[in-house]
Amino acid sequence: MSAALPELTARYGPFYAEAPILADTYAGVDPVRTVSVPSLLVVGSEMPNDVAAALARAVLDSREELARLHPATYQLSPRTAVATSPVPLHPGAARYYRDAKPFS
Repeated sequence: MSAALPELTARYGPFYAEAPILADTYAGVDPVRTVSVPSLLVVGSEMPNDVAAALARAVLDSREELARLHPATYQLSPRTAVATSPVPLHPGAARYYRDAKPFS
């Protein structure tokens, strides 16, 4: 799979990365390396800061439940949640990550 990555990034930009699909992510599928694209929850700038902060907290607080609904979400973490480039992080979400310090 890594052979396709340079062509994808040359053609479309640095939005693609190599990532694993771990064993047991999907029933009957062995672990494999593949090309991945980040998933973002995008909101408008008109969303109030307190709502964006509450949404960021709700998503991180629900990680285990989300992983039960779709195993690929096991990769969700505070560190991946702030990796939104080139899309800017909403100021309310940024405030939540800064103040709540979910990284510790």
